[in-house]
Amino acid sequence: MRRSILSMMRMLPKGPRMYGRLSRYASEYGKHDEADVYRFIQDCFTAFMEASGIDFEVAGADNIPLKGGFVLYPNHQSFLDIPAVVLGCPRPIAAVMKKELASMPVVKQLAAATGSHCLDREDDKQAIKVIRDVSAEVKAGRGYLVFPEGTRSRTGELLNFKAGSFKCVTRAKRPIVPVAIEGTRDALSSSSSSPWCIRTHFLEPIAFEHYEPMSSREIAGESRAASRRNAPRLRRARASRRMRSKDKHGCLSSIYEKFTQPLHSGVVR
Repeated sequence: MRRSILSMMRMLPKGPRMYGRLSRYASEYGKHDEADVYRFIQDCFTAFMEASGIDFEVAGADNIPLKGGFVLYPNHQSFLDIPAVVLGCPRPIAAVMKKELASMPVVKQLAAATGSHCLDREDDKQAIKVIRDVSAEVKAGRGYLVFPEGTRSRTGELLNFKAGSFKCVTRAKRPIVPVAIEGTRDALSSSSSSPWCIRTHFLEPIAFEHYEPMSSREIAGESRAASRRNAPRLRRARASRRMRSKDKHGCLSSIYEKFTQPLHSGVVR
């Protein structure tokens, strides 16, 4: 709790200005370069991490495809999982999130600014439409973030992956990228304000040719197994690239340009 209070106090000087710019991107979706919007969101998350005293480590960023669509499937423990993925992913991504989040300040603007989709789990027709729309975008070359557990794990234990969450990628016939995240569950609930570290590991992609003969349930099981195998390794191993808040912007900028310069020259949609 102490960390949360300190982060809010430290964000006061720049937070309102960032929120205003994010709201403008949200209301003008499609009128701005996707790479510029994504870099700004990364800057916002970097500022929040710095204000919260949270350090960040990432490994396996080279497992993210250089071109073409893909879907990231991370474990889910906290709202910090989204910054953990975005700060480590050098290519712009959108997300599929549950409808209940659509009315939350900041989350609402983030979803609109990135062209993300909110899924109503009580409305089968709407859910099918979201799956079709996301599948079409992934097939056309966009990257997406989907939390396959469907909800946050309250204990930190990996929940079962829902088979339906993989339909958007199987229809698009694009790579699945499992992601293992560690350290987000207790980051803001801790009463301590001492430095904290979040670790994200992008795992080896599962190619369409590999999962084509498998059922959605089997694909979910294999993706979950990959995340589960790598969670202990993530805690033990030193990440291949460490991003501290004081030099994070420059580091990510160079990585981002390497991945996206030849790929993103137009505006969103």
